[in-house]
Amino acid sequence: MSRASATPSVRVASVATSPTFVVFVVAVLMVATAAFVAPAGATAASDAIAQDAPQSLSRTACPGSATAFPDVGSAHPFCVEIEWLAASGIGQGFPDGTFRPANQITRQALAAFLYRLAGEPAFSPPGSPTFSDVGVGHPFRTEIEWLADSGIGQGYADGTFRPTANITRQALAAFLYRYDGSPAMVLGAPTFSDVGPLHPFRLEIEWLADQGIGQGFPDGTFRPGNNITRQAVAAFLYRATDQWVVVANDGSIRTSRDTQRWVVRRSPGGPQLNAVASNHLGVWVAVGFEGTILRSTDGINWASVSSGTTQILWDIAHDGNGTMVAVGGGNGTVRRSTNTTTWSAVSTPTDLTLLGVAHDRLGRWLAVGSTGVAITSTDGTSWFSRTTNSPATLDAVAHDGATFVAVGGAARSTTSASNANVWDPVTTNETGYLNEIAHDGVGRWVTVGTAGSLRTSAGVTGPWSPIPSTTSEQLHGVDHGGGRWVVVGENGALATSSSGTFWIGFSTGTTAHLMGVAAIDR
Repeated sequence: MSRASATPSVRVASVATSPTFVVFVVAVLMVATAAFVAPAGATAASDAIAQDAPQSLSRTACPGSATAFPDVGSAHPFCVEIEWLAASGIGQGFPDGTFRPANQITRQALAAFLYRLAGEPAFSPPGSPTFSDVGVGHPFRTEIEWLADSGIGQGYADGTFRPTANITRQALAAFLYRYDGSPAMVLGAPTFSDVGPLHPFRLEIEWLADQGIGQGFPDGTFRPGNNITRQAVAAFLYRATDQWVVVANDGSIRTSRDTQRWVVRRSPGGPQLNAVASNHLGVWVAVGFEGTILRSTDGINWASVSSGTTQILWDIAHDGNGTMVAVGGGNGTVRRSTNTTTWSAVSTPTDLTLLGVAHDRLGRWLAVGSTGVAITSTDGTSWFSRTTNSPATLDAVAHDGATFVAVGGAARSTTSASNANVWDPVTTNETGYLNEIAHDGVGRWVTVGTAGSLRTSAGVTGPWSPIPSTTSEQLHGVDHGGGRWVVVGENGALATSSSGTFWIGFSTGTTAHLMGVAAIDR
């Protein structure tokens, strides 16, 4: 079932053819510095939020590597979360080069974090201030007014916001819960001994625990009234990031933190979406029909950006640094971006449809498509034709760090060392069509296709073994991250696996055709 002849609702058989956060300004972390001073005796150990949740998906390497801050060594319990905060541009620390992880953080600073987390949406504060202590000239007025307008934070009964007050753990739970859209949740027995049935923030705190964002302390308490530190905020925001994104033929977007519970997110809607990927900073980009490109810094809020084309965009990938490439069209369409916002047209040596693209993290891009076309590039700008000796269309391509494998109406492999000029046939024993392929980074490949087809191999040359599927629906997408596989397909089909050999199906609550899936890449 090739993408090249697909309609906006389904791919038609033909052999011939997803909180992450970015752009947080350094000034946010430096305003009201006095309010960031930790109380006497505060230490990383006393914060103890390291007990709060298991480590998230693909974690930035910290142990044994250099860190951005002299007061956050590679052995620091929050090293990964703080390094992610810095690498994402969320917080670069203080002028003296320190991060001051045990310092507390204010309500105004968190308002700014959430506003920028949402992508700094267009917003004009009301003429008359909402809060008596946040006047027209307040440096955080826009962020605080947006917080109130969006229903995330309404302030206090006396009409104040108290911008320089420190944030408590229960308040952060409430802010994150509302930011996530106040999802419905059935409460059972209390999780924490100090957050009983009548606690005013019980719902928000239980949600935080249920989502794996904050699990409390070893003694079974949550300590809701404790102020929260910069290192804990880094950890909570890191864990609150949606880890998986699925895109569908009706233009809808679904996200998940655990691959089991999927939430429909806010998006501009519109044409069919075909694929999604995240770059090394965790910025999500989805592509689809009519040149559609959607961008999100958190997986929750999505906005359209111009691709400069009305051609169908079929696939997207990134190079592990800052460049992303989208491919498609009926004329060798390639679009390239180094910031996920501005996309430029790139000339290619083919006028055929390009359906799949991947980067080997060693310096080479490979795009494949109709009638076995293949083109390569070392910079995403200059592309060169390669010969695959495949008369069949190649729909998708993935890499294992050394070898590319392309699938579709046939399967072929080539190494980066050969400049993608020498291709070998791959015997998958699949009689149907293969739509997508992925690699887990440590040895296992999974490919999906028609009639719920799932095949896996521990090496490029196989054997490629058929795996019992949870569905007979056509499968369109597969990806791996954080020790989990996810496959998606038509009529809302979705299944997950930790091994790649035993799969469990989960409901997504839709009959839409799920076209693409991706795990966050940090």
